[in-house]
Amino acid sequence: GQPLTAGTGTWRGPAASYGYQWQRCDAAGQNCVDIGGANGATYTPAAQDVGHTLRAVVTATNDAGSATTTTTASAVVAAAADPNDLGSVPGSLVGATSCQQLVGGAKYRRVALAGIGTVRVRAYTNGPARDASPVRLTTEVTGGRAKSVRYTIDGRAVAARAGAVHPAKLTPAQLGKVGAHTLRTVVRGRRGAARTVVLKLTTVPCQTLFTAQRWRTTAGAGLRLRVDSRTALKAMTFSVPAALLPKQAAARRSVGFVRLSIAGRAKPVRFNLTLPKRGQKTVLLRAPGRPTVTRTRRGLVVAGLPTRTAVAELTFYRVTKLDGATPRRVYRIAVRLAGGSFSARPAPPR
Repeated sequence: GQPLTAGTGTWRGPAASYGYQWQRCDAAGQNCVDIGGANGATYTPAAQDVGHTLRAVVTATNDAGSATTTTTASAVVAAAADPNDLGSVPGSLVGATSCQQLVGGAKYRRVALAGIGTVRVRAYTNGPARDASPVRLTTEVTGGRAKSVRYTIDGRAVAARAGAVHPAKLTPAQLGKVGAHTLRTVVRGRRGAARTVVLKLTTVPCQTLFTAQRWRTTAGAGLRLRVDSRTALKAMTFSVPAALLPKQAAARRSVGFVRLSIAGRAKPVRFNLTLPKRGQKTVLLRAPGRPTVTRTRRGLVVAGLPTRTAVAELTFYRVTKLDGATPRRVYRIAVRLAGGSFSARPAPPR
């Protein structure tokens, strides 16, 4: 999207006219081919030019004939920042190199290893994986003991601390590419025997606009709504079936929290949600400088988001004795933003 202009150059002898032919080259400026129709002094790079360099062949012509010369190659063309892409916000937390999501939120494998014991390898994260809240790796050994534990992700070593539980961390930069990853955990027993546990992980970019997840807790069930809400700083409305929301009781109680990951801040900001007692207006959160969360007949209304918000998460907890059993039906949850409406159908918790 940023135009490039080629000069005429300096020639011996007067030139009557100049001609141009732009070429697309590889990243090293070699193996160049003509770009059809690109015959002006100015050329605007397009999507097909991303990852390539560009140059122009300039032809000078006078009565004696013609001669050509070639400009130096441009820098490698990069994709332009999309104003609707959260990753283009200065200091954004949602670019692929600074934020990824572990599909499912957690992954583990338990296996009995001869000479070592029962080994449980776990990878998990609380919300999006960022430098401040990376994917955590743990290895627990029961019925035995491990002398050492080593991790590799896609063949690259990951540092770990020694101990009965061997913690390590994976930042988005360590994960690298978005997609499928292979985590190998080499566990060495006290007698020197080494065994490998393989765990397949999958990550997705944090640019997902809206996701909804239901899960079971020890006391009931949970519901998490996650929105990349930079385009909805003025209004955001959720349509959540009443069966999935906490109910008012005889006393006020804590029912969840709002977590905002704001571009340029290393740590998310968290606000607790409190449900008033039965009969009072259902305002779950309201205070100066904080978002306002209100439950109405039509659903949830979220207002007062701070500027440059990259990720907004709403988490609710339903207590069985107060809110009833977790319904097994599949419900549609919709969110309305300034840029349109989006919906999800989270599966019932198992």
